Amino acid sequence: MEPIEISSRAILQSLSSKIPTEFHLLLDRAPGPLNPKNPFDKSLTSRIDACTTLPLSALPALHLLNSDYSSAHLIAQAHEGELYGTFDYYHALVHRTEGHSEYWNAKWWFDRINHPVLVKAYPNSRGDVRTARTEAKKRVNVIQSLEGRVNLMEKVSKDEIRELCWQEICCLLEWSLNHPR
Repeated sequence: MEPIEISSRAILQSLSSKIPTEFHLLLDRAPGPLNPKNPFDKSLTSRIDACTTLPLSALPALHLLNSDYSSAHLIAQAHEGELYGTFDYYHALVHRTEGHSEYWNAKWWFDRINHPVLVKAYPNSRGDVRTARTEAKKRVNVIQSLEGRVNLMEKVSKDEIRELCWQEICCLLEWSLNHPR
């Protein structure tokens, strides 16, 4: 698996200038766990939900960066099909993050995504959305294997996958900030 074309440093610089300072700690922390049990900082949940300086489409990404898939899910589910499938993409990321019995649901959502960030997040797709969907489902399989449920031949470290997932969330956040309703 190749990294996303944009470097982590470029993502951080871009996002730091666009999101309120109170959320910078989400960018400064190491990528969160693949299947978090609790939010990184519970006090951020209500502050993210109350944020009116960012487009609604940016809020699920902040929740995911805070390892709070439940809050991200509420927003993604309430806005399915909106904003070029941005919320559907978040929905797939939520179920991938949820893990365990939800990997099938993440794949279901990835099958339906037709979003410009998808081909950026999966550069092996060479710009082809169908291939990017397949690559996204492969990443779900890798995460599932790291959880110990499936045995895959491909050897990928948890840190590499966490970084790729973090970059994907950040790329979708950046897109959301640049393309508000």
